[in-house]
Amino acid sequence: MKRKLQLLLIIAAVAGIGLSPGLSFAKDYPVTFLKETYKTQASGAGAGKVYHTWAVESGKGNRLLILTGDDAVKRQWLRDFVKTGKTFIISVPSKETDQFETQTIFKINVTNIHPVDESFISDGKKKGKKKRRK
Repeated sequence: MKRKLQLLLIIAAVAGIGLSPGLSFAKDYPVTFLKETYKTQASGAGAGKVYHTWAVESGKGNRLLILTGDDAVKRQWLRDFVKTGKTFIISVPSKETDQFETQTIFKINVTNIHPVDESFISDGKKKGKKKRRK
């Protein structure tokens, strides 16, 4: 009896581990930055409210991203990155992918936006010297 209970607990644990990651996966979408709107509004006692949006182009069409979240360091880092790079990957939680794919305005946490080094994206072409044919 004790052995059957242990086996049942092991099966339940394995099944639970196998199912839980499927519930928390995010889908990644490459986007190209087009335009930014950034404004801070001073509040009475706090640091102020930030209004931050990005217009982006994606495989699903143009989107307006409303950047949310309190990570001021990441937000500033992204603002600095767009001066030199325009390609990003956004991670959309699985429960919100339908919303991202169908709506043109989408709220996203700044921690779910990841810059891409554009030198890696060259359609398979390497930069540099071309080989000579003999």
